[in-house]
Amino acid sequence: MNIENELFELSRSEQKHRKHHDKSMAYYEHVRKIRVRGKEVYLFAYDNLLKKNTDTFNLSSLNDKPAIILQRHVRYSYVPYHVHDYIELTYVLHGNFSETIEGKSFHLKEGSITFLNTHTIHKIGKTEKQDLAINILIRKEFLSDQIISIFPTQTRLAAFFLNCLSVENDRPDFFVIEKCPDIKPIVLEMMREQKENSSNKVEILDMLMKIFFLRLLRSQTYDIYNSKSSQMTDIIDYIAVNFRSITLDKCAKHFGFSSNYFSYLIHTKTGKTFKQLVLEKKLKYINYMLVNSILPIQEILDNVNISNSTYFYKKFRELNGCSPKEYRLKQKKQIIEK
Repeated sequence: MNIENELFELSRSEQKHRKHHDKSMAYYEHVRKIRVRGKEVYLFAYDNLLKKNTDTFNLSSLNDKPAIILQRHVRYSYVPYHVHDYIELTYVLHGNFSETIEGKSFHLKEGSITFLNTHTIHKIGKTEKQDLAINILIRKEFLSDQIISIFPTQTRLAAFFLNCLSVENDRPDFFVIEKCPDIKPIVLEMMREQKENSSNKVEILDMLMKIFFLRLLRSQTYDIYNSKSSQMTDIIDYIAVNFRSITLDKCAKHFGFSSNYFSYLIHTKTGKTFKQLVLEKKLKYINYMLVNSILPIQEILDNVNISNSTYFYKKFRELNGCSPKEYRLKQKKQIIEK
């Protein structure tokens, strides 16, 4: 049996939802609700999905947690208004897929893709057996540097994608591609590779995911829906994504400024220097990794290109009132006590 035919088979969960669709709302009784822009919605959390989902693979060299979940959308299920703390791409393999995103209704067909940033409010319409879609869920903190490095940032779609990858960017931004047929063989191959558990699985999935992104980003017809943002917001987002290896000259060139004027612009608009902004991003990321990974402290510093460790430790202590080692122990103790 080929992978596409296998994907059409109903799972036990789908069979249950088909029989009792009206009662499937009960599934969300224990899901946390939050208020987003005045609306009470469910929060779908990545860590909760990891506990239930075995279809994960890790494209990150920075941690021990899977960066991406690749899963089939559960058909017949009721999916109310909700947001994610992760990025979601949905690819329609077959049939139709209705989605309401930030108040806009979309009726998607085979070959369509939606991309949703974190905290984008949406709900999904009822699906039937022939309505097959694959969800790619991305934990932006852990997305592989190798993936980010291949993005052709001069394109509008890629620049938008990269801005959404900023950990601090929770704006309700999304884009829709109505037809992207050349991605279908890649998606099916990823699903097949994931199910077979053959040798070199991780390396092959890594390459397939790179091809997936490159084919997606060369799309010529797409609609971007983004919240209002200023040029400075775009600059801050760009720094937040590229903080590991960014330089003033490269960043200024990306936005079409001379280095001197760009440095002046940043200081005027933020009250901080370019160097201070980059260090802030590194410190926030390091804090996160100290708590959410088991990597040695020096390896975490190396991953974000901390060259002057003496200066870094001084700034870290100023921000947190303790050393990185003490910070890690203190935060993990608080988590255990909760």
